Amino acid sequence: MKCEHIVGLIYDYENTHLTTVDGLKQHIRDRLELKNAFEKDPLYKGYNHGIKGWVMADYADRRKSTDMRRFDFCPLCGEKIDWKALKNQ
Repeated sequence: MKCEHIVGLIYDYENTHLTTVDGLKQHIRDRLELKNAFEKDPLYKGYNHGIKGWVMADYADRRKSTDMRRFDFCPLCGEKIDWKALKNQ
């Protein structure tokens, strides 16, 4: 049986949760969609809502500060998470 690795802990105000690669991809899509919606709306365009639009390369780069705590190893199976491979997804 193959493990669906948990790659990190997303800090999302009251909705802090563990995430897999697929969950992280969905989180990225949701955040970018929300950011774009605020930027296109003339009512909200002038306000800074603090919504950042990180991509997978940002999450894989440890030098960057994001809304996720990256794990080096999957807490379920103990396998090392290959962030270099995930960077290009």
